[in-house]
Amino acid sequence: MNKHLALLTLASVVGLAAPVSAADKPIAGTKIVLRDPVLQTQRRFNFLSKDSSIIFGSNADSDTPTVNGASVLLFNPLSSECQCIVLPASGWAIGGQGNRFLYRDPSNTVSPVKLALIKDRKLKVVARGTGLTGVTLDELTQGEIAVHYTSGTGNKLCADFSASSVRHDQPGAFIAVNASAPGGCLPEPPACTPCVPPIAP
Repeated sequence: MNKHLALLTLASVVGLAAPVSAADKPIAGTKIVLRDPVLQTQRRFNFLSKDSSIIFGSNADSDTPTVNGASVLLFNPLSSECQCIVLPASGWAIGGQGNRFLYRDPSNTVSPVKLALIKDRKLKVVARGTGLTGVTLDELTQGEIAVHYTSGTGNKLCADFSASSVRHDQPGAFIAVNASAPGGCLPEPPACTPCVPPIAP
């Protein structure tokens, strides 16, 4: 076998062995609430998306977090402040009639996320407390906040609350509603990259 053919053969083998990466999937953001009061135990991060493109199970939007875990990345694309929150598989259960995945950690034992839910047309994250440290609200304004969510090796769901969706933006508080799906997932800050769940072997 000549050298050129050997290189082609090696490249094809590597290509076949490489895992297929999940897609970036922009989604609309229904609402985000960030609060950072003087009392740190009252810090708050709520996120909600009601987007018809979020599909439970069949297209990898909700890839078995009960086995593979999930992750939430909260970041300010203007300042690069960020926080990657891993939601381990142990906190997840399949709920309802098998039509949703639900994460619960009411005492914030593992992370600041108390509850997360993914189902058809809906993604919800509720976080509280002193563990919310990555994105400060001490600037005069935030300007823009993005949220990326991944279940297992599933699609990365990306929402971006830019200036047009902001309803309240001042030191200690950021609230935005009805943000359209972005044209693509925003680049993630290097300090929080990669923000991926721990994948079970």
